[in-house]
Amino acid sequence: MPAPAGTAPASTGSASTVLRIAASPASAPGGRGPGWRHAASQLDLRVSDSERSEVADQLSHHFAAGRLDDAEFSDRLDRVMAATTYRDLGGILQDLPGSVAPAAPARPARQPRPRRGNGLMRIALIALLVIFVAAAAHAVAWALAPLLWIFVLVAIAVLAARARARR
Repeated sequence: MPAPAGTAPASTGSASTVLRIAASPASAPGGRGPGWRHAASQLDLRVSDSERSEVADQLSHHFAAGRLDDAEFSDRLDRVMAATTYRDLGGILQDLPGSVAPAAPARPARQPRPRRGNGLMRIALIALLVIFVAAAAHAVAWALAPLLWIFVLVAIAVLAARARARR
């Protein structure tokens, strides 16, 4: 995010600022073009070596990907290394894909709606689930009870038949 007018960019955020400026359209000679989204006083601030190096790294990446030929890469790199202010870096990365575009104004974050009644709803659902499981278990017990008695009677009959066969 750009620093307020008249102040230097923060050291942690200056990297993204310099890439946004380099990806912005260059201003008209001697004037401020419509593409600039930064305060004029910030554009006239001096660029650090690390910021020039960052733009040069982006150019090297595009050169390695084959987007720039040797002559164009050398020309742009010379412009970056000769830049003294942010204004001098304007437009260097503008026509290259993947360059950082100027940031759009941030929309205010929406406040999450407070949850109402979720606690009661969960308790009600858990209670219904317990009642359903109990009813299902009870129904299963009633359905299986006759089978259990049949199994017990068959087991007694088989044991009695074996006992008679041994005699």
